[in-house]
Amino acid sequence: MMNLWKGFSISKKLYTIFSALVAIVVFEFLVLAFALYSFSAIRAFIGGEGIWSKAQKDAINNLQTYVVTGNAYYYDAFWGDLQIPFNDRQVRLEVESTEPNINRVYSGLESGGIHPDDVENMGSFFIRFKEMSFFVEARKVWSAGDKAIDELSDLANEIHIRIGEGPLTEEVREKYISEISIINDRLTKLENDFSGILADSSREVESLLKEIVFGITTVATFACFLLLLMINRHFSKGIKRINRQTRQLGKGNFDEPIEVNSSDELGDLAHSINRMAQNIKENIAMRENAEEASKVKSLFLANMSHEIRTPLNAIVGFAELLENDNLSVEKRKDFLKVIQKTGKNLAAIINDILDISKIESGYLEIQKEKENLHELLDEVTQLLKFKSNEKEIELILERDASLPQYAKVDSFRLKQILINILSNAIKFTKKGKVLLTAKLHEGFLVFDVIDTGIGISPEYQTLVFDIFQQGDNCYTKKIGGTGLGLPLSRRLAQIMGGNLILISSEVEKGSHFQINIKYEKAERDDQTNWKLPKDHSMKNETISLNNLNILVVDDAEENRLLLMAILENCGCKVSCATNGEEGVKLALETQFDAIVMDIQMPLLDGYQAVKKIREHGIETPIIALTAYSIKEAQDKCLESGFDDVLMKPIYPHNLIDKIAEYSTPHPVMH
Repeated sequence: MMNLWKGFSISKKLYTIFSALVAIVVFEFLVLAFALYSFSAIRAFIGGEGIWSKAQKDAINNLQTYVVTGNAYYYDAFWGDLQIPFNDRQVRLEVESTEPNINRVYSGLESGGIHPDDVENMGSFFIRFKEMSFFVEARKVWSAGDKAIDELSDLANEIHIRIGEGPLTEEVREKYISEISIINDRLTKLENDFSGILADSSREVESLLKEIVFGITTVATFACFLLLLMINRHFSKGIKRINRQTRQLGKGNFDEPIEVNSSDELGDLAHSINRMAQNIKENIAMRENAEEASKVKSLFLANMSHEIRTPLNAIVGFAELLENDNLSVEKRKDFLKVIQKTGKNLAAIINDILDISKIESGYLEIQKEKENLHELLDEVTQLLKFKSNEKEIELILERDASLPQYAKVDSFRLKQILINILSNAIKFTKKGKVLLTAKLHEGFLVFDVIDTGIGISPEYQTLVFDIFQQGDNCYTKKIGGTGLGLPLSRRLAQIMGGNLILISSEVEKGSHFQINIKYEKAERDDQTNWKLPKDHSMKNETISLNNLNILVVDDAEENRLLLMAILENCGCKVSCATNGEEGVKLALETQFDAIVMDIQMPLLDGYQAVKKIREHGIETPIIALTAYSIKEAQDKCLESGFDDVLMKPIYPHNLIDKIAEYSTPHPVMH
């Protein structure tokens, strides 16, 4: 075969290839004709289903009207409407027969209201593809629909006899109307199933056509490849020239492009090789940059690992020390304070990482409310006074007269930014002062943080807002920190319509950062009363939850033990379940005052469990416990049937307040 092909002239080879391409085009035309034929039949099938559905709905309406009025006109109209389902039944029975009569199929379709232009196409489609899976399933639904029509007919006959015996009582009318509605619901479901099968069949045909077209395209591509092989001799001379020059590229000489002498395929090839050489050159540079970036990220991750492992080491170590029975009460208190402090530090680090992740993925949302800016600034500086006093650094707050008392902001995120920047300033200041100023300027709330600290060297000033960069790493090791504060704060400020910038910095003299937030006016009259957060460390106020019966559902033993300890300490009676299925069982057997339920559990997760509980009409308050901090996850909890959501880690005062909110306990003052 190859020898015969080699003996062909170029013109004969081109004619052969052209003939093959024509054959492919003809075959594609046949495939297209088959597609049009199939989709036309399915379209007609769907149209017939609509006619059948309308006739069924009309029949239902007429029969119900007959029950209400007793007017025989509606009874006759009912039977007239059922003629279309009866005629369609003839089509189905004929198609299902061993040797279907095509003329009887045509007749049934015409009587069933199918357009005359579609009858022949649709009838032949039924016969040819009767054994295909989707059509077999369609006939099953069709048959079930015919059975329901028969039940409707029998019910109509019964109603007709009863009306003939005398007017129906109100009770009997309601009974018949209810029975008609039940049959109607069944028919509606069958119609929906039938429509779904038709949609599936359409997709099946579409998939088949895609495979055929893919095969044709493959053949056409192969034919074109053969054509290139046949005319290789014509271009061999030019290709050899290009090959010689590309060897130079292989040796790493990317600065001598191939000379382009023509605008034909060889010219295009030369252009492509030149572009490739340029891309390779750029990729080498990018690879070198990527290697440098990888080193920076590795350094960042090493520092992050250190920052996370340090509090973990303290938590684990002091927790083991607490097992010693010989410890004094004072020592135990000291150890517990260390565990609490390091646990909060670890939570803060993880929260920063999660915030960065949410910002990068677009999940972080800003919740703006009307806030008292003056009280917010007082709270921030008050929170940091202890740190500054500990280092004998003066922390100063100055408010310009232009600063409004109220503004519409996300107070949580604004405080987060201010605390991050001020904490950095205090951390990196050995002596002197940290100044926070606030003003309104050209539609922006402007906060300046000026310190007398160690400053930032010029080579690091452009890197401090990069997630994977910190300042002088040697000094960072001495001071500590993850390096997330500045990049996180800048992204938060940008989301709030502003920015965080470094105005100036000089080594050993200090730094000046400026925060800009888009100002949104808020009138005092509309302002919600601003309150300081609850101080849950106060010893003179506790909340009594005496005798409340609480169910805790969590698969983690340590979580159950923690929740039990918190709740029993407040006087609760606590029952526990280790998975969602067990939790549902207990909730159905016992009346609880509140249920605390984890989301991620085996057998049934929290979403499934709360749904089952609500399906039984139980209205007990159910509080979700979740480690997912994105708003979508919290919304899903509330939509599933939970009354409220608590984010992990669970702090005792948060859990107690939430139980008290839904169980109305009585405060006890000491």
